[in-house]
Amino acid sequence: MFDSMDLLDIAAEAAELERRAPFAAIDTAILHVVHEQYIPGLRQHIAQKFSSLSTSSMADPSGQRHHLRALELTVGMLVNMVSACVDAGLRTWESFLDEYGRDTLYLIPDSYGQRLVLVQFAVAAIDVTRKKGQHLERLDVLLKDVWFASVCDLRLIVYVEQLAAQLAWADEKAAVLAVFAGALPVLHQLRLVGQGQGTLRDSAMDRDTTDIAQDRYQSAASLAVSLIGRVLKNMAADTGMHQQVFASWVARLLRTQQEVQAESRRRMHGVNDTRKLVDAMAERVTALVRDNCTNFALPPNLVLPKTSAI
Repeated sequence: MFDSMDLLDIAAEAAELERRAPFAAIDTAILHVVHEQYIPGLRQHIAQKFSSLSTSSMADPSGQRHHLRALELTVGMLVNMVSACVDAGLRTWESFLDEYGRDTLYLIPDSYGQRLVLVQFAVAAIDVTRKKGQHLERLDVLLKDVWFASVCDLRLIVYVEQLAAQLAWADEKAAVLAVFAGALPVLHQLRLVGQGQGTLRDSAMDRDTTDIAQDRYQSAASLAVSLIGRVLKNMAADTGMHQQVFASWVARLLRTQQEVQAESRRRMHGVNDTRKLVDAMAERVTALVRDNCTNFALPPNLVLPKTSAI
């Protein structure tokens, strides 16, 4: 477990590696220390933030923004170190983003924490590679795995919007699996909602809901559903042999929807109002899946129930 001084030292080391990237031969010894010690330790530090004690502090509205910002910076440090080691041939991005990778971030036992860390990692990884003029086409499916597993959790709306914008930009040039094509107008509206409210991460989902918080939640939910609808329609129109990949994405979408619904029923603050908001979004998402994804083979536990008209 790292303390604050350790994290400052690691941050300085990561920044120095990025600055001295052209001198990889000189930095071989440092890179091996980062590869063998810092990355495993920081990954474990991030996972431990979601122990039962740490998770309760993350969910406390009074300190949540601080904790989220600290986590975002910590994940950013990890991404910078991984990037340097990837360039040196010591590690791969797939190892962190693949559910069965050696360094997988799916090890976090808390479902919300897992989604949060993965979407932060994905956004930062795309940013750092693009700054270097690199591309992540080979990670297209894994990055979209993260998005589909996150979009129904509106506490993550800021990161979900950022990741969707990155994927939409890439899909404008992609020849296959370009499921975010045409999504940029919806993303622009979603960004405006996020900027207007600060975030939803510490409003409707984590404290007593007010009329304003409910309105913001409903606005974000409507735009998120519009974005999901656009993506699912693109998938339905795809005539290639991608049904297995698409089915896995829809399964992630529905699984997160179920988890968020279950979490909303366990909350102590504003439970009734939150449940109604979450369930209303879930009905709309389920209807979209039924309308667009009938050709995809879903796991038996995700077979869609009948829904009322929306």
